[in-house]
Amino acid sequence: MTSNGDRFEGAYNKIDALLRKKVPQSKTRSFSSIVIEVANKDPTVRRNKDDLLEYGDLRNAIVHDRGKSPVLLADPRESVVVNIETILDSLSRPRILRSLAPSVPLRIFPGDAALAETLSYMRTHRFSQVIALRDKRHVILSTEGIALWLEAKAKEDIIALSEARLNDALHFEPTDSCIYLSANDTVDRAREVFTNDLGKRLFSALVTEHGRTQERPITIVTPWDFVAGALR
Repeated sequence: MTSNGDRFEGAYNKIDALLRKKVPQSKTRSFSSIVIEVANKDPTVRRNKDDLLEYGDLRNAIVHDRGKSPVLLADPRESVVVNIETILDSLSRPRILRSLAPSVPLRIFPGDAALAETLSYMRTHRFSQVIALRDKRHVILSTEGIALWLEAKAKEDIIALSEARLNDALHFEPTDSCIYLSANDTVDRAREVFTNDLGKRLFSALVTEHGRTQERPITIVTPWDFVAGALR
């Protein structure tokens, strides 16, 4: 039976090799310096940087390098081994946004669609936003944009909802409510985008082939996907 120490050492060595491939002339550099440098450009390493630095110190403490045969002086706890193996999996097989399937087939609303139809669709699926096509660009219309439109229309005596179009409400959508990510971006990249935007108005990320607004979205990612645990 493989010991915790052997499992830890095996995972650590694989992570070390993976990270060194990302840094030129890394053979003689320390593990910690490699982690810090790669973390500057890789969101998955950045998310796990503190753990990786601690595991580098732990490895130095429990492994005595004696020639070509390192000697394990102690076994780490199971939770530590499981975590470093999980980090190894996320680094060796990063989950990309292309792999995420939308909960329902994506529907793109034209700008001249009836707003009442859009609201009915949102209510049916319990969505707080929909994707719209305006001026050949894919954008979102959120409940906040709709609320701002209603606030503006409240100054009028009559609101003819049956005549309202999606474009009417889109004029009130906050300009920074959506970003665009590439299908080859990682889930960790999306998580980091939303984390860094806490307290702002970023409601969603539209995922397209190259992260361009004119491209048809493949899926949509929201902060709620991470809060609710749908994405980890």
